[in-house]
Amino acid sequence: MKRLFGIIAGIFLLCFTACGQQEPQTLSHSFHTSAHSIPDSLPQLKQRLELLLILEKIPGMQVALFDEQGVYWQQALGKRDKDKALPVEQDTLFRAGSTTKTFVALAVMQLAGQGKLHLQDKVADLAPEVLIDNPWQATHPVKLVHLLEHSAGLDDMHFRNIYNTSDPGISLLDAVNRDAGALKVRWQPGTRHAYSNPGYGVLGYIIEKFSGQGFEQYIRQHIMQPLAMQHSTMGPSPGQQQRLSRGYSGGEAVPYRDIYLRSAGNLQTRAYELALFGHLLLTRDRQDVLADISGADILQMEQPGTTLAARAGLNYGYGLGLYSSSQSRRLWLGHGGAIAGFLAAYGYSPAIGQGYALVINSDSAHIHTLLGLITRYLAKDYPPGRQIQVGGIDSDIGGYYRMVNNRNEIFSGISYPLNTILIEVQDSEMDMIPVIGEGERLLHVGGQQFRLPGNSHASAVFIKESADGKVFEFDGQYYVESNGFVAWSMPIVLAWALFTVLLTLLYLPVWLINGVSGKLAGKDRLNLRLYPAIASVSLVVAVTALLHLPPEESGQLNWQTLFVCIFTLLFAISSLLGLLQLVKMWRLEPHVGARYFSLVSVSALVVLTLYGWYFNYIGLSLWAW
Repeated sequence: MKRLFGIIAGIFLLCFTACGQQEPQTLSHSFHTSAHSIPDSLPQLKQRLELLLILEKIPGMQVALFDEQGVYWQQALGKRDKDKALPVEQDTLFRAGSTTKTFVALAVMQLAGQGKLHLQDKVADLAPEVLIDNPWQATHPVKLVHLLEHSAGLDDMHFRNIYNTSDPGISLLDAVNRDAGALKVRWQPGTRHAYSNPGYGVLGYIIEKFSGQGFEQYIRQHIMQPLAMQHSTMGPSPGQQQRLSRGYSGGEAVPYRDIYLRSAGNLQTRAYELALFGHLLLTRDRQDVLADISGADILQMEQPGTTLAARAGLNYGYGLGLYSSSQSRRLWLGHGGAIAGFLAAYGYSPAIGQGYALVINSDSAHIHTLLGLITRYLAKDYPPGRQIQVGGIDSDIGGYYRMVNNRNEIFSGISYPLNTILIEVQDSEMDMIPVIGEGERLLHVGGQQFRLPGNSHASAVFIKESADGKVFEFDGQYYVESNGFVAWSMPIVLAWALFTVLLTLLYLPVWLINGVSGKLAGKDRLNLRLYPAIASVSLVVAVTALLHLPPEESGQLNWQTLFVCIFTLLFAISSLLGLLQLVKMWRLEPHVGARYFSLVSVSALVVLTLYGWYFNYIGLSLWAW
């Protein structure tokens, strides 16, 4: 027993031995201010972007600007390979991640224009071989349009289905079906938005099935070639890979990693060609360039239509492969992308007739800082739209609400204590107050729709009656009515439990010393302290393993994922054994302070065990998820 206490002591010291080094601040305040100020000209914009390359530690980038006449400015900045000191050039390719999705949506619209598909088609009729599990199939089937708008209720891809390290020739159908857990419909289709890469994997397969061509071949022939995107490809191409920039994360180069769901994020392109694509969308009616696509088709792509919020009149959200975003106090349409070592985004504003395309070779930079600079420059000569603010807010909107449309269910237990807001209404304004953090003030524009201060467009809506009761949607987040007790009890209880675990760990050295020195006579007295100690240390080890788990390795069997599985199980077992030991020793433990501290400690551990069990965190096998 003493040896076991010694082992625990070693683990305790290992878990709490850490060092941190604060990075010296070498850049002056004026340098930061200059980088973020609005440029007066294109040469100044280039200078600001070069400063942000340094501030954001981005090796290299390409940027292109376009208007209704076409692409009028492009720049290649920084390095495509830091080790070899190779510069980014105009023909350097970058991985562009989920910007792929707009190409997929455009391909679906083409096939619909040819009469091969219809947006209201049931996916179960189009592709019954896809393993979508929809409990609402009889009354609310998943339709093609639901996949396009991410409103089918599917989970996002699971860890094991992100990076393809072992199946280079896998078909899109097999790639989708190997992650059947993500194809479980979680709520009635056509009510809420939840971003889901598997849905676009299914769309890629449907394109193949109804076009008779491979997905990559179809996009290349019917979209890229007509738009003169001569260097762009959907995935690695033998003739183009030498043009591909290296990707970086945290300043370190990352290897090229293929993905399973190719039609969800495998685009390789350059900013100029992504801008050509954006120009097509901005000008809309380009049937002379792209067959079977009309201006009405692109207009439909820009507007969400299936969610409760959209049906309540909110023209803000995710449409058909395009989403709305608020930048520089204006409404922009487009898409972003993130993949190992790269970030990308393109956007356009029909109101001012301007657009941008940006690709960078770092996935750890704050791309929104760059986008903010670019969009402020593009919009500087255009006055903002009319900013409406009226009374008439429904008095029933006030109260507590909980967000219930998690992108990944595996993270729902982490977000649950903090995803509640309190809405307070006064005249024509409302405040969204989170459990932790600063709130947002929204202004009523009429029809129970709300906008952020400074914006002219609404991005939130209140729905008084629905199958979920009262609903409030803000920027894609779907909130249902809750109450104050639920809102505050869970974070308070969990905070108490975690604080108690911390106290247990702090008190552990005393137990260790007493155990090793023999002051705790009897096996039962040792066990009363041993089980909470093992549980607490196990929790620390599991969390530490998670913190040291690279995201790209989350779906693999490695020491981190193995430790998460083993030590969450050990945590739960030790907590329950601690409860049994507490019941056994409640009247036998002579030290009153130890008795009541054990009661508090074991209670906290059991609460955390039940919470982890409810959200499937106990024995979590990430390599199989």
